[in-house]
Amino acid sequence: VDAQQQMPQVLKGDRTENQCMPLLRPEEREDFKTTDYLFYVVSHFRVCHFEEKDRGGGKRKGLELGFPGLCCSFCGGKKVGSLGRYFIQNQKTFADKSKSIDAFYTHLVRCKHVPQAVKEDVQR
Repeated sequence: VDAQQQMPQVLKGDRTENQCMPLLRPEEREDFKTTDYLFYVVSHFRVCHFEEKDRGGGKRKGLELGFPGLCCSFCGGKKVGSLGRYFIQNQKTFADKSKSIDAFYTHLVRCKHVPQAVKEDVQR
């Protein structure tokens, strides 16, 4: 089975450059079995797709263009070195909070494009 076929519909989206589409909407909160904190943090990220500018080194080196990921909804991951863009390749990595939710939280707190009210809410 093709990996694209197994991908949730929300991640398939249009792959035009720098397009970020919503991942979660507040009205969907009841549909997800997760903590309010996790939902709140992730709701500030959007679906994006791997681009050549994201390549860098390390584990991203082998990713195919168009691979789905998450980007900050405020900066779109346009910061130097594609900070704010995350391309998690397996469930084990996503389950490791230091590589997922903690990284998202840290980005929201440090990103100059995130409104102060969101920074304060996420730190509560």
